[in-house]
Amino acid sequence: MNTLVVLIGLALVVMHRFADRITIPRWVWPSVGLFLLFMLIQNAPSAFQTIGQQGRAWWPVVQDLATDMLDGLRNLVKQAQET
Repeated sequence: MNTLVVLIGLALVVMHRFADRITIPRWVWPSVGLFLLFMLIQNAPSAFQTIGQQGRAWWPVVQDLATDMLDGLRNLVKQAQET
């Protein structure tokens, strides 16, 4: 089921990009939006669980990158003050 939702989302992105070449009926967008909303409501606990797991897994990487960036910015400001 999740693969189906991802494939539909990917198809929508491709269709939106090439909309000038492909004629899309007006009723498609609301029906796809309702389908995706229904899938989100149906799979909400799983979606929130996945978001939480991924957030905990990515946080150390984001924290290290932010620390490195701020250290570099601090060193840049120190060098600018010295000159």
